[in-house]
Amino acid sequence: NLNEIESRILGGTNAMGKAFLFEAANSLNETFDLAPNTEVDYVLKATVASNLVGDIENTAKLNFNNNSTNSNTVITNPIIPILSFSKEVIESEYIPGKSVTYKVSLKNDTSSNISGINLTDYVRDIKVKNYLDIDVLAFTSWKTTFTATNPFTTVYSIPNDNENIDTMIDLGSNDEIIFTIVGTTSAEATGEIINTSTATIPRGNGQSATVVREASIKSKPYMLDIHMEQTTNIY
Repeated sequence: NLNEIESRILGGTNAMGKAFLFEAANSLNETFDLAPNTEVDYVLKATVASNLVGDIENTAKLNFNNNSTNSNTVITNPIIPILSFSKEVIESEYIPGKSVTYKVSLKNDTSSNISGINLTDYVRDIKVKNYLDIDVLAFTSWKTTFTATNPFTTVYSIPNDNENIDTMIDLGSNDEIIFTIVGTTSAEATGEIINTSTATIPRGNGQSATVVREASIKSKPYMLDIHMEQTTNIY
């Protein structure tokens, strides 16, 4: 019965649900006689649930003369997802005390869903050198927002203002989620600011091992062009 098959779905690490859409699922329970040297093929078709992320395991059983039962199981794996991970900074040069904008992009380039991505960006921990060559916090405040289009894309812990990003994400098929971080730099900052984001994809998304991606971006202080001119009167 295809309608009884369950697998992992979007909605958390242990979320389970129907593997096929109810209206498309059907079942097979037939009694038949088989002539010598003949073969009978049964074809069952169903539409895979849109929120599925796990393997589909289907077992067929054959009972012969009510005495012996044979079974055969086939496993269908999801398409191995392709995740594009990138980061950019809008202001390659910053002015101390002014804002810097980062954009972190996670893009699912396949028709499979990706479950349980862990995205981190520890903005609170970023340090920068000041004019005394001492490490100080690079940002005094920041705000994080995000955009996505697929209704199955979910951010499980939306970062509050002035908090690090450390959240789990389900990324729907062919979707892109973009996090925008706007931070106010320290008025003391004079050195290079390095911001690193990390995306971790757990095993089970059509892959046998955990995959870790990292993206770093640098912002340099704005270099002022100062000219000094000296004049004197004739005496």
